[in-house]
Parts: sequence; structure tokens; C-alpha cells
Amino acid sequence: MIQYFKLAVQNNSTRKTRTALTLIGIFIGIAAVVSLISLSEGLETAITEQFLSLGSDKIVIQAAGGVFGPPGSGIVEKLSDDDLKAIQSVNDIDTAFGRLIQQVRLEFNDEIKYTYVVSWPEKTKPQEILIDTFNYEAYYGDFPEKDGEIMINEKYADTWFEKELGLRSKILVEGKEYKVTGILKKTGDPRVDDSLLIAEDSLRNVLNIDEDYDLIVATMVPGAIVSTVRDRLETVLRSSRDVEEGEENFQIETPDNLANTLGSIILIIQGVLVGIASISLLIGGIGIMNTMYTSVYERTKEIGIMKAIGASRKKILTLFLIESGILGVIGAVIGVILGLTLSYSIEFLGNIQFSSNLIKAQFDIKIILGMILFGFLLGSISGLLPALQASKLEPVEAFRK
Repeated sequence: MIQYFKLAVQNNSTRKTRTALTLIGIFIGIAAVVSLISLSEGLETAITEQFLSLGSDKIVIQAAGGVFGPPGSGIVEKLSDDDLKAIQSVNDIDTAFGRLIQQVRLEFNDEIKYTYVVSWPEKTKPQEILIDTFNYEAYYGDFPEKDGEIMINEKYADTWFEKELGLRSKILVEGKEYKVTGILKKTGDPRVDDSLLIAEDSLRNVLNIDEDYDLIVATMVPGAIVSTVRDRLETVLRSSRDVEEGEENFQIETPDNLANTLGSIILIIQGVLVGIASISLLIGGIGIMNTMYTSVYERTKEIGIMKAIGASRKKILTLFLIESGILGVIGAVIGVILGLTLSYSIEFLGNIQFSSNLIKAQFDIKIILGMILFGFLLGSISGLLPALQASKLEPVEAFRK
């Protein structure tokens, strides 16, 4: 078997140009598959971590229809103060509070921008829950406490406007003047890094919002069963919003089912992308088959000599299968290295560009070994027909060619 491998390596190395061209089709496909799987797995892990950071005791309620945009966007009937009171009355609910997430018009130094502003609760416990959940931390200054105060984030402070926006700067929100009392520390979480915070009552006043909420955050008492609490919430919200079972105009989400839903979506996307990348692998396999047919044609007399001195059909078949398998392995190894390099480069550049940890590369050693094994199988299967052709040659026929 060692002699088979030595001879296979020697035959491939003597045809460097053809071997190199054959390998291109293999390692491009393998690299595409590895990088796509690595990035999609990293994305799934990052998103799961983001949602699980909410904590297993937290439930988010929002009106149905806000799935494809910011919470509360494009919906008919928003959550109300009555809904909040109904949620607070549910057994095993410890704390519940509402939040507003609204698009506003900002004006600073004659520049106009549009972005989303999030309400900041006035009570201490909801503040503590948000700080613990989202890692809100003041880089400079303080959180907004009263009307006319706003807290911005580092990104908006440094680069959003041509003139630097800092502490005590005055900015117009929907035409009303607000003073910057604090700057949020960058966390890498877009939910925090893209936030502008205004005290809830102040935001209601400037936007003329009475009792509506875009979402309600609820925390459960220790030891509560999520499914039981969810059922109770559905019951009281149907009554509060006057809807029948099956016609709910609200959504109740826990971090685990949100993560599972997103994981399923990412899995579908991953399958489509890998399917597209597999086309390159098919082309690579055809390239190996073409190379092996050419090799059989060029080495017809060599095959005849081998059979004349006693080489069996099985040995000839084994030699050509190993030769094509080695092409697949070499292409797979190069593809794996290239794919990992590409995915980690995308992670590095993405994190610099977007200041977010959502773009990350992650790989399982089983996938790496699987890709190398797949490369060998791809090469062997692609070389099977040429190898069979070579093994069936009779010595006399081979010498005539």
C-alpha cells in the first residue's frame, strides 16, 4: 500500500500544471463550503448568545405585526397600559414594564438625521433589569432622568454628525431641545450601540403618545415554569385585548424560542449557500475525472507493462483510485485552510467595520475532518470510471496503443 501511495504521488507530481489546474476546482468549492459553514455557525452562536443574554426569566410581549421591523412598527393595535396592568396581575410575574421604540427626527448644527429612540424607565427596578440584560453602561455622564435630557451612544457622538456631539450639547428631537446628559459605552451589541435614550414621560410628550407601548418586558419569579406563565399571559391578554383563541394580535417570546426560530432560519440559509457552493465541488469532480482519463490514455503502455509482469486488475484499479483520491485530499486540505483564512478575515474586517461581535467564525473539528474525507471520496469516485477502464486493458491491447 505504501508503494501505491508513493507511485500515486510521483505520478501527480510529474504533471504539475495539470494537477494544479485540477486542484483549483476542488479547493475553491471546499473553501466556499468551509467558510460559509464557519460563518453561519458563528452567526447562529452569536445571535443565540444575544437572545439568551436576556436571561431565562425574561419574557417579551409585543403586538403582532412587528416581526419584520423594529418592535411596534407596522402594527394595527399597539400594546396599551391596560395590557401592562393585565400582565402585572399574572401569577409568577415579578416585574413588568413597557418600552417605546420610535423613529424620530434629530437636528444638530443644521444637520438633520433620522433614527430610533428608546424610552428609559423612571423606576429603579426596570432600570436595573435593562442594565443587567443589555449591559447598559455610561461612558460619560448619566442616564436621562427628566424632561429635556437625552443619552446618546459613542457612535453617534463621534461620527454621526460633522460636528462632534458631546456632553451638554443641545440637540433637537422632533423640534424640541434636549441636552446630552450621558454617552453610552460601546458594547458590540447593536441593540445598545444604536440606542438613544430618553425618559419615558419625556418621549411620550414630544411624540404625543398617550398609553401605547411598543413592547412589554416581564420577569418571572424564581422557579416559575415558562410554559405555564406563557399560557397565563395568553389568557389575560386575550381578555385585555378582546380577542378569541387563535386570533391573537400579540406575540409572547422567550429567549430560547426566539433563538430556536432564528437557528432554523439560519440552517435553511446555510443549506442554500452550501448547495450553491457544492456546484464548485461538482466541477472539481469533473476536473479530476478528466485528468484521470487523460492519465490513463497517456500511460496505456505503462499499464500494459505492469499487467505483463503480473499486476492484477485489482492492483491497477487501486493505484488509479489512490491517485485520484490524493488529488481530492490535497484539494480539500488547501480548501479547508483557505476557507478558514477567508472566514476569519471576514470576521476581523466585519468587526472593525460594524463594531459588532455578530460576525464571527466558528468551526467544528469534525467538519474539517469531514471535508478532508469528503475530498478523498470525491477524488476516488471521480476517478472510478477511468480506473476501471485502466484495469480492464489487456497487455497486448495496451502495447498496440
